[in-house]
Amino acid sequence: MIGKIGRAILSRRKTGKSALMQRLYNMIYQKNEGVIPFYFEIKEQNKWYAADFSMDFFMAFVNQYMAFKTRKPEYLANETGSVYCWED
Repeated sequence: MIGKIGRAILSRRKTGKSALMQRLYNMIYQKNEGVIPFYFEIKEQNKWYAADFSMDFFMAFVNQYMAFKTRKPEYLANETGSVYCWED
């Protein structure tokens, strides 16, 4: 990653960071220009279990990759019924 520049969004809680990321995710998903969007929200928890986190992360990645490649946003639904892609 020589020459690549990353960005960080730092702000207090409840200031719209997640909403901004969700909008960017939608824009990239809709444009379909070869960049595969990925969104993963890390929830606050008292204890972290590496195996659970790893499985959640992996499944989110696979589901979002398959949804993008097949253009089927229904693959984006997670176990709670919420969807990663917020269609307009």
